[in-house]
Amino acid sequence: MATRCAFENSNEIGVFAALTNAYCLT
Repeated sequence: MATRCAFENSNEIGVFAALTNAYCLT
């Protein structure tokens, strides 16, 4: 939810959040 909202607000923030999530999942 939060990641999607951030992505809609700013592409850079969305990408950063996605990378952070992927790093945590790894």
